[in-house]
Amino acid sequence: NGMVIAGVAGTAICADLGARKIRQELDAISVLGLDPVREIVTPRFLALGVMTPLMLALAILISLFGEWCCDIPIWGSTTGGFLATFSSNFSLPDFFGAVLRAIGVGFIIAITCCYKGMNVKGGPQGVGRAVNQAVVLAFAGIWAFSTLFTSVLLAAYPETGNLH
Repeated sequence: NGMVIAGVAGTAICADLGARKIRQELDAISVLGLDPVREIVTPRFLALGVMTPLMLALAILISLFGEWCCDIPIWGSTTGGFLATFSSNFSLPDFFGAVLRAIGVGFIIAITCCYKGMNVKGGPQGVGRAVNQAVVLAFAGIWAFSTLFTSVLLAAYPETGNLH
C-alpha cells in the first residue's frame, strides 16, 4: 500500500515541487516573505501522514471482503467460522501497529519526495531524475522502516506473530 502511494502521490509531489523549483516559484515565494517549507511542503507532509492510514483501512476492508467472498464458496466455511477465525487472530496491537506503521510510511514518502523535489537541479531532465530517485529512496525507506517497525512490534507484543 505504501509503495503504491509512493509511486502515485510521491511522484506527483516530487514533480510538482521540482517544477516549481526550476521555474523559480519557490524563490518567488521566499521573496514575498513566506517560507516555502511551511506554505508548500508542510501541507503535503501532513496529507500523506493522514491519507496513508486511510488508504490502509480501505485496503484492509477490501481484502477482508474478498477473503470472505472466497472463503465461503471455496472452502465451504460459514460466516460465523470466518468471523471466529478472524477474531481469534486479530488483536489491538496488530491494528494500532498497522496504523502507526502506515503513518510512518506516509511521512517517509513525504520527506523523501519533498526533499528531492525541493533540491532539483538541471532543468526538466533534473526533475525526471529527482522523481526517479525519490521513488527508489522512498521504497528503500519503506522497506527499512517496515523491517525495523515489525521487529520492534514483535519484540514488544510477541502474541502478534502467532496464529491460533
